[in-house]
Order: sequence, then structure tokens, then C-alpha cells
Amino acid sequence: MAYSKGFAGRCGIAKNTKTTWADIITTPEDPTDLVPLLSETMIDDYERIKNEQLYGGAGELEDAQGVQPITGDIQVEVHYDTKATSGETVRYWGTDIWFALAMGSVAFDNTNSYNKLTLADTLDDLSGAPVAATFAINKQVSTTPWQFNGVYLKGFTLTGNAKENIKATFPCIAYDCDRTAGATTETELNTLYDTVSVAPPKKVLFSDLVFRIGDDTDALGDADKLGINSFTFTFDRVLTDPEFSTPDYGTHTSPRNTIEPVVNGLRVVTLSITLPRYKADSFFTWRDNDEKLQCDLIFTESSGDTIKNFNLLIPTLKVTSVSAPISGSGVVPVTVNFNVFLKHPDNTFMKFTDGTAITKEFAIEVRNKQNGRTAVIWS
Repeated sequence: MAYSKGFAGRCGIAKNTKTTWADIITTPEDPTDLVPLLSETMIDDYERIKNEQLYGGAGELEDAQGVQPITGDIQVEVHYDTKATSGETVRYWGTDIWFALAMGSVAFDNTNSYNKLTLADTLDDLSGAPVAATFAINKQVSTTPWQFNGVYLKGFTLTGNAKENIKATFPCIAYDCDRTAGATTETELNTLYDTVSVAPPKKVLFSDLVFRIGDDTDALGDADKLGINSFTFTFDRVLTDPEFSTPDYGTHTSPRNTIEPVVNGLRVVTLSITLPRYKADSFFTWRDNDEKLQCDLIFTESSGDTIKNFNLLIPTLKVTSVSAPISGSGVVPVTVNFNVFLKHPDNTFMKFTDGTAITKEFAIEVRNKQNGRTAVIWS
């Protein structure tokens, strides 16, 4: 038996290919993607049911084990995905699959080699093919890596600043956690690493970023470039929290595990940026005029003839607050907060690289023309 050490941990993930929730929770998937894991906070404690009877004494009688909600966050370092092949097996190292699972829909642009990630209105079984995952984390102590099965992603927070890595945090809901007989073994995670380690992915860096913002009267161009030194983009799908019921026929057989999470309200999407210097009143004017804006964050890493991209495309947003407080004798920074909305018909300019219209609040396109994906993240 070994001590658990963070540096020795490995995490692998796969989209579950089963087409029903019942099959997903009984049939985990072997990992297809190695995760650039930074931290995790997955908790699988049981709730406790107190014994509340009055029996003539002041001591607390034994409680009972209740339901088991399994939730937590996975934080990753964002990379331009790479692939590797061992025999006929193709595996990946990166983060594209996490964003795709959170957003719900993906297609491949064969001409430009982009995976195009778009927002699905639903993720669950009854609304179509479920978009759920299995991931496993090797903590070196348990009989097998901790395997989280039947996982839905509630959204993500993407952050960056000039002095740190680009990071993403994904809040998760899982059906169960297996530490003793999980389908994913330590050997499989080691093999996954050995397969993809021949082509380590490059980080998405803040210095790769071009940030543009402007009104939606024409397409964004060079004149819309703006120097920022940090951003936070948040997407909340508003899934139900873990919920519990008695068994029903065919789909739910374990009353201590959550029923399938489903979308439970309108999506919430926000953006926050900071500018290192206050030198114009544009954001105050846009706020006062209730102006509809458009924005994109284009990350590009070029190595010779190869190009890697991570593009966040936001067709409609409005300023909700802007501030430029003087806090001392130095230069005054500006902080701007936005709400992001369903794409407004006024914006006919912001599209994917292949010309496909963006119809939701935002979209992401990713590619690595050096050693990346050559097909859709999943089919």
C-alpha cells in the first residue's frame, strides 16, 4: 500500500457511448482522453439520518445511512489537444472533451480541421442521446482508481490572466463512485499515459490571446482589439442537483443514488474582464446606451506551418457593470462585467470559420493541425 500523492495521480475520461441512462450507469467506459488535471473536489459522502425519537434519556441514539449525492469540481489546465496511436487504438491528451461534454453538441469542420462545439438545450436520456461521461482518478491507495460513472457536467468556468495558465473548472454530478472494482484499472491509466506521452499537448497561454469586442453593426476587426489582463467566462447549465426517488421500472433501481440530472432552468452565461489602464469611456457609454455587443477570444499557437486554435465566440452580450475606482496613487484599472444572451438576429456576422451560423449564447471551435483530432470528438 502506498501513500496517496497528488503528483502521482492520473485522470482519464471518456464520453459514455450508451444511448440510455440505465445502460450508462451499469456500463462504464474505458478512458479515451488523458486529463491535464490540476485539482479535484469530488465528494461521495452519505447523508446521515438522525434518530430523533424521545426515549427518556439525553444521549443520541444511532443514526442511519441515507442517500449519497456525489458532486464536486474538476479543475484542468487548458491545452490544445493532441492524439497518439498505439496499434489501432487512438487516444488523446487534452481538454476538448470536457468542454464538449459541458456544452452538449459537437460537429467536425473537415475543410478547416476544427471541432465545432455548440450548446444543446438538453443532455438527458428522455430528450435524446444522453451526454454523460465516465472518468477515473488514480489515488494509488484504493483497489482500483476512483471511478465516477454516470457523470453530467453542470457547465464550466474558464479563467485567464497574464501571469498564469489558462484554467477551466467543471462542476460535476455523478451517479456513483467505485473504488474497489471499477472498470478502469491503474494499468489502463498508465497505458493511456504511455500512449499519449509521445506527443505532449501545448498549453493554451494568455499570450496566445487576441481579445476583440464591439457593437454588432459589422464584423469584428483589428480596430476592435482590446488589451485586457484577465478574464473569467462562466457557463451554468442549471442542472438539477442530486435528487432521489424510490425505484421505478427499468431505469432507476438504487434509491440511494441520484436519478438522472436534467436541465432545470434557463442557462446563465457571464463574462468579466479587467483592463490594466483606464483610458476611454467606451464601456460606460455602452452600458448607458444598453448596447448589444459581440466579442471573441481567439487563442492561436503557431509552430512553423502548424496552427493550434481555441476560439470562444460570443455573438450577443451587454455590459451589466463597469468600474474604474482610484485605490491609490497608481494607474487606474477597469473592471467590466457582462451578461451573455441568446444570439440576437441583428448579429449576422459572427460565425464559425466554415461560415456556419452561431445560434446560441456562445460557441467554441478547437483544432491542432500538427497532431490533433482529425474527426469529431464523438459521433
